[in-house]
Amino acid sequence: MHSFIHDELDLTDSQLTQLEALEAGFAVKQESLELSLRAANADLATAIEAVHHKMGALQKATVEHIFNMRRLLTDEQQKSI
Repeated sequence: MHSFIHDELDLTDSQLTQLEALEAGFAVKQESLELSLRAANADLATAIEAVHHKMGALQKATVEHIFNMRRLLTDEQQKSI
């Protein structure tokens, strides 16, 4: 629709002037939102990295727990698992 309004419609001089003002305002807003989006993406990447690290720590703790539980078992009990 954006291209259609710019390229296909026969706008009056008044409409073109108003459209230029709208475009200028939108450009500022668009840049601000894009910067905000990039910052949010960086925060998301940091959060994903932290989650990945915590998942690894949980897996390691789980394996350690299983080995600790296994040490409590008798040789016969250990054979059954």
